[in-house]
Formats: sequence, structure tokens, C-alpha cells
Amino acid sequence: MAHQRAEAALQQALSGHSLSRREPKRAYNGAEGVPIREEVLKRCGPEVISRNSYGAHCLSLVFGGLMLVWLTQKAHAAYARREGAAEAARGRLNAFLLGHPEWRVRTYKTPAGLRYLVVHACFDPPSDEVAKFFQAVGADPLYVRMCQRQRCFRARLTGKPWRMGIEHHLRPRPGVWPVAPERLALRQRWVDVYERTAERFSACHFVGEQGEGRTTPELEEVVRLHDEACRALRFDLPLA
Repeated sequence: MAHQRAEAALQQALSGHSLSRREPKRAYNGAEGVPIREEVLKRCGPEVISRNSYGAHCLSLVFGGLMLVWLTQKAHAAYARREGAAEAARGRLNAFLLGHPEWRVRTYKTPAGLRYLVVHACFDPPSDEVAKFFQAVGADPLYVRMCQRQRCFRARLTGKPWRMGIEHHLRPRPGVWPVAPERLALRQRWVDVYERTAERFSACHFVGEQGEGRTTPELEEVVRLHDEACRALRFDLPLA
């Protein structure tokens, strides 16, 4: 995506249009800030693990412009209060899979709802196919907008600090990368506390896998990376 933005800026300049010489340094705020400005913690082939603006590890997936579909369906407060909300969510997914038996979807429970990993193929976030699946399963609107604007699928791998009893925000605020050298020590002190605490929590718990589609060894490796980092099979750990 960075190359695409650079190419677009070059074409604007060559055509005589005025443009900003610097992109604003701001948090992406779920969906509105582009590009994402986060500290890169690890690269695993085309996958990137970064630290987001409140300190959690996040996985961003890019496969040569195509991305594995990661879907987050958050239970809105009013919806979550309804009896049988989880059963209704399962029904929507089952209905979709009846008409698309070639798909394969892994379901995870999160503190705020469900996460779906579609593991039989790679997809382009702005595509019609992705939009139809988002609509069919009732994906969280903010997550839908994030995927379309950022042209990537993201999954949080570690707990949210306030759910783990960490009272203070990532320092210095607002947590956008990079940080001035003289403030790195302040940030690192907070990170050390966060990392020790996060070991005692899971970001999500694996529920099950559905669909007749087959995954590939490459996508299986991404699933393994996700599950290990999220501690998705550590059912003894609380969700955060």
C-alpha cells in the first residue's frame, strides 16, 4: 500500500496538482488514520506483527496485494443483551456456508463477540466477494471500514491493557510510532509491564471450524501463528 500511495503522489505532482509533502502523524483510530503508524515487532514472511496505539500486538496480512480474510464480529450492546445472540450469529454463518460449501471458516470467541478466520483462500479487502461475506455474517461496521480503507485484514493478538488491569495508557501518548528518542525509555517501562501481564491472558478462544474447503500449507502456517500468539487454545486463561 505504501508503494501505491507513493505512486499516486508522484502522478499528482507530475500533473501539476499541489499535495502535502508529509503525511500527518496520527493514530489510525480503528479505521480513519491511513497509513497505520505502528512499531513493527516482527515480520513473518508477508505477515507483519506490530504494536498498536494502546500497546497490543496486531497481525496484518498481505499476500502480494491479496490478503487472508480475518473477520471480527463484535456483539453490540443492544444485540448482546438479546437471548440467543450467539445462536443467531452461528445461524448466519451456517446459512452462508450452505450456499458456499467451498469455504472454510474458523470461529473464535473474543471478549466482545466473535472472530472469523476464512482459511481456504486469500482475498482482496475491497472486493465484492468480501463485502458479501461481511454482510452475510453481520461483521462489525468499523472493522469493515477499516479493511476497505487500509486494504488489509488485521487481528489483535494480545489482550487490551484495560481488560488486564493495567490502569495507565501506553506512554507517551497518543502511542503513535515513531517516538522521540528521549521518550523511548518511558515507553519501554510501560511495555515491560504490559508484556508480563499479557502472558496471563488470551486474546480469543478457538470454538470450531466449518466448511468443506481445504486450506494450504501457507495459510495453515498463518493460522498457527495466529493461534499461538493469541493463546487461542489456552482455555485456562481468561479472555482480554
